[in-house]
Amino acid sequence: MPLRSLGAICLAACRIVVYGAGAVGLLGFLTMGVVHAAAPGASRLELPLNSVGDVVISSDAVVFCALVPYGRVQAYDGNTGAFLYGWQPRVNGGSFRISLDDAEQIRVAGARSHDVEIYSQRGELVGSESSDAFEPGSSRCSSESNGRTACIERRLSLFPQVVVRRGAEVAAKVEQGLGLWCLGAPFPAFLFVAGALVLRFAGGWLRRSQG
Repeated sequence: MPLRSLGAICLAACRIVVYGAGAVGLLGFLTMGVVHAAAPGASRLELPLNSVGDVVISSDAVVFCALVPYGRVQAYDGNTGAFLYGWQPRVNGGSFRISLDDAEQIRVAGARSHDVEIYSQRGELVGSESSDAFEPGSSRCSSESNGRTACIERRLSLFPQVVVRRGAEVAAKVEQGLGLWCLGAPFPAFLFVAGALVLRFAGGWLRRSQG
């Protein structure tokens, strides 16, 4: 195959990758903005499980994860790892913490809020308290009365994971599929955009070298 034809094929392939990667990355960032403006209340919309700030587990084995980039709490089945539902607490953007109270309601404290909002496990707002309860940090593990423990085992990696154990035995893993992984923001969406720019410049260099 002539060198010029091979170069043209490589250039066309680069363009496909550039536009595809750039579109996926931008869609990931766009998802963040759309979700922050979502209506209150629980929904079946599942978002990427990345940058998990906190994890708590209830006595009936429902795992709640705080997804900081999306300002969202998502619930998973602690027996199977399956996604159940999620909702947008009113945290005014920024980081936030979640915890369970004695009634097993979800308490949400935002870094930019002076209130602790209290939600039912179905994402319904049931009350609030005036408090500066937010403390930087996160809860990597949470235990419940029946002996299950949910732990964030991969927090800021490209492949986040929450593992539920019963004693030493792994009861379930909360993971995500490839489609959701691609849309994760800020990572790997940022990597897709950066990779698209690098390939764009590489394609331009290849085209000039052929000319």
